[in-house]
Amino acid sequence: MHAPRSLLLSLIIMCSVMTGPRNCVASQKKTSCNVQDGRADCSHLNLKAVPLDLPKSITSLDMSHNQLRKIPPASLVPYPGLLHLNVSYNSITKLE
Repeated sequence: MHAPRSLLLSLIIMCSVMTGPRNCVASQKKTSCNVQDGRADCSHLNLKAVPLDLPKSITSLDMSHNQLRKIPPASLVPYPGLLHLNVSYNSITKLE
């Protein structure tokens, strides 16, 4: 059973007024890292390893909310300018 269009439109308008237009649009599921201004956001991708195909010049890497169990030091070697690494919400028990 589908809701009438007028009801859906009313809900969207009400949502937009109450929370702002950006919060009322369904977002697509992220399927790859988003790289912008030297920052790579690879969060929420169910990754089990650090991607090796990111720009070598990144300074920040967000790997939070993935399935990492370890981060071998070699996996960060391709990114010599890396200053910030976020690996929160993974299953890492030990860092080498």
